[in-house]
Order: sequence, then structure tokens, then C-alpha cells
Amino acid sequence: MDGRKQLFSIAYFLSAAGSSGCIRMARFQGTRAGMLFAVLLAAAAAQAQAFDYYLFALQWPPAQCVGSKCSQYESSSAGGDFTIHGLWASNYGRDQPQNCGSSQFSESALSSSTLNDMKVFWPSVNANSDVSFWSHEWSKHGTCASTFSSQEQFFSAVLQLRNRLNLASGLKNQGIQMDQSVSVKDFVFAVQSITGVSGVSLDCSSGTLTSVRVCTQPSSSLEFMQCPDDVVNAGSCSGTLRWPSSSQSANDWYAAQSGSKSSNHHSPSLSPAAISGIVVGVAVVALAGVVTVARRRRIARQQSMQQFVF
Repeated sequence: MDGRKQLFSIAYFLSAAGSSGCIRMARFQGTRAGMLFAVLLAAAAAQAQAFDYYLFALQWPPAQCVGSKCSQYESSSAGGDFTIHGLWASNYGRDQPQNCGSSQFSESALSSSTLNDMKVFWPSVNANSDVSFWSHEWSKHGTCASTFSSQEQFFSAVLQLRNRLNLASGLKNQGIQMDQSVSVKDFVFAVQSITGVSGVSLDCSSGTLTSVRVCTQPSSSLEFMQCPDDVVNAGSCSGTLRWPSSSQSANDWYAAQSGSKSSNHHSPSLSPAAISGIVVGVAVVALAGVVTVARRRRIARQQSMQQFVF
């Protein structure tokens, strides 16, 4: 049993003992045991919410999807919109809490409406199955989201947060256009106008937007709040970015970027006519050099003969 579980067990035992009459609070207060009891309860409460804020991560599937996952996304009601990556309990200047409990993800713990919405708005966009993705997010992050008492509450609250943010529609209303180059500064300003708070983290791959991260209060209301500087600075976008409208658009951009990089590392190819011209030019220069050397030798011999005559 780890320290956290021991702490909860001791606090629970003392609390249960007190409620059963084994410990009378009137006699208990002011004693060392009473002070220990208070400390343990306070520590247990602190452990129950040992984080400072939530980091809400949205992904842009056209820039990340693989294989059939692309067509599944684009044909779904989520097509043209951001989908969920996760909601992560986070700390200021400290590591994220992770894997805070042994609870395993179970589809049976969710209502049919929540599960159906997850299939559309919280899908895996890579080779992993949806269930594997959800299981990972619950085990690593959901078990640390102590403001929610069940899997149903956690997953449904995150789905509602995505709907409330309504990011793709908001960006369009802010004048951000797909398949166009836009400055990172303008994109960040647009997101901040939607959330009403500053501090946004953007991730890119080859200048293409892949994900957006914003922060919320560490409460069940999930009100937006300013992200700390380390979150903002962790973003990988710089200069300008593109927001691709489809996986094909993203792939075309990736291919163009790859071709541009390759051309920067190789000398431009020459046509046969250009090569022939270079060869002729070299031959002419070489012939002129031979003629010049022969002329100089002839002049030198003539001068030598004149010396013998005089």
C-alpha cells in the first residue's frame, strides 16, 4: 500500500471510530490524538485535490489522423471540428499527477449517450482503438481528476466543455480561415477572444496546426483560466501556421514542405543543353590557353636567336 492509500485508510479509520462512539469528540478535542486526527483529515483532503488547474487538450484530426481514421472523422458529425485529446490535472512548476488510482476504464460505467458522444467527439485518430485511447486517458489522468466522483461524471463533463468552447466555429467567427497561412500571434489572439482569458498553447508539425491547449479551474465547473507560462512556452508553433481543412490538404502541405526541404539540400539539376554548353565553354578556354602558351614560346625563341646574331 502506498503512502497516499495509507493516509486515506488511517483518516477513514479515525473518522469511522469517531462516528461509532469509540472516540467521543468532547473528550477527543485538545488531545494529541485529536490533533493527529485533524492533521490526517486535512492531509487527506489536500491529497484528494493535489493539483492546481486542468489542462484541456484538443486535437485537430486532419493533421494527425492515419488510414481509415481520416475518413471516419470527416464523415462524422465531428468533421470540420476539433476533437478531444484529454483533460489533465496539472500543477504550477511541478509534475502532473498521474495514475492516481487503480480504477479501470469500463464502457459499462458510462451512459449510452455519453459513450455515443465519445465515439464521435473523443475518437482515437491513430492506430489505437477508441477503447484503448479512453482507457489510457482515464487511468493516467481521469483517476487524478478528483473533482469528479465517477467515470460518467468525468467523461460527460469533458464533452460538455468541448461543446461550450466550440473552438472551430469561434475561430471562423474571429476571421481565421482554413488552408491559409496565419500568424501564430493572430491565432492565439483568436483563441483568447473565445475563452476570455490569456495563455494558450499551440502544437504544430511542419507548420501545420495539430492541437490546441487551454486551462480551466480545478473544479467541476471547468471555468477557463489563464495558462501558466511554462504551458504556453511548451507549444511548438512559431511564426505562421496553417489550419488544414482536410487530411488531404494536410498531406499536400506536408509533401510540399518535404520537397522544399529536399531542394535546399541538393544542387539544382542541369538540362543536357546546359551541360553541353558548359563542356564547350571549358574546351574553348582550354584551347585559348594552349594557343597562348605556344605563342609565348615562339616569341622567346626569336629573342634568343637575335642575341646570338649580335
